[in-house]
Amino acid sequence: VATQTTYTFGAFTMPRAGLFVFVVVCETGVASRTFNSATVNGVGVTIHANQAGGFNSIATSIAAICSIPLSAGSTGNIAVTFSNNMTVCNVAGYALLDLVSNTPTATAGNATSVAGAGATSLSTTINIPGNGILIGAASAVNQTITLSGITQDATSDVSVLKSAVGSNHQMTAETGRSVSASHAAPAGSFAIAFAAWN
Repeated sequence: VATQTTYTFGAFTMPRAGLFVFVVVCETGVASRTFNSATVNGVGVTIHANQAGGFNSIATSIAAICSIPLSAGSTGNIAVTFSNNMTVCNVAGYALLDLVSNTPTATAGNATSVAGAGATSLSTTINIPGNGILIGAASAVNQTITLSGITQDATSDVSVLKSAVGSNHQMTAETGRSVSASHAAPAGSFAIAFAAWN
């Protein structure tokens, strides 16, 4: 279903107690939209690295990472809410188990400016802890995305939204790891978000 302020997704199951992490990627042909909140089974989640990229004041791309601790066997719905209608939205979920802490050790992100001319690539750096886990997402308008510095798990092409998600685990400690996303066109709204745990 397209063009809504709140999107609802379901069909996840937590294999055992741990941290449920999901990325949010969305796109609209209107400037200055924001990602406001999310819930899992009606309970508010923590939002990390919430990024909104613009393009010539006519589009918004959003990439964000959310998390919530869940018990074993938890199932249910994810609901994500924006400041106004978004044309299309996707989520992708990960179950993080046996963490030292449910709080990310680091987050990072980047986005094109609301009134800017867009970009073909965005990059940032993030510190990785020992035995670390890295989750990332990117969202852009009308351009297939390639992630770097993280293993790309999936891409999606739905209407104007082009997105990619990625993850790595059991990582060696690293300060200032470079992570980025790129696409071929010279312009367009674009956003990236990353978070690390151990």
